[in-house]
Amino acid sequence: MMQYPHWDANLLVVFATTLAVSAVVLLHYEGLSMISGWLAKRRDFISRRKVLYGIFSVLALHVIEIWMFGITIWLLLMYPETGHVTGAEPLQLLDGVYLAAITYTTVGYGDVAPLGPIRFIAGTVALTAFVLAGNTLLRPLVNFINRIPFDEKASEATYHFKVAVTAHA
Repeated sequence: MMQYPHWDANLLVVFATTLAVSAVVLLHYEGLSMISGWLAKRRDFISRRKVLYGIFSVLALHVIEIWMFGITIWLLLMYPETGHVTGAEPLQLLDGVYLAAITYTTVGYGDVAPLGPIRFIAGTVALTAFVLAGNTLLRPLVNFINRIPFDEKASEATYHFKVAVTAHA
């Protein structure tokens, strides 16, 4: 049975990954809350402009999150036992951000690949991005559903919808 010699590197990667994911999730949650509040207060006569502000704001939020993961990867790889990235030797800051971006978006071109304990953060970046993208897309739907009147007196959940039917001759 072979002994693994670098448990300290693994623990460092797990610890840094946990910190990075926590920071990214908190940033995402607070960022979406701030964007929603800001857009709700805007009194634009052109509603399409609000949509554009929302899209660009969410994109900026995701880019910041990619940079946070990229910086974490770059810092971790300063400790040689955490692994390396093939296709990017020596690893520069923008290489770490690029790895984070292709992992976050699950594009994975194959030109760079993490090896060693650093693979843990790469897999976690993809999972985190999947959850955050789902949150970004589903949040407006959940907010809409929460505004639908709920009849608590009924034995089953009853939602009240207004349906308009028109007949065409």
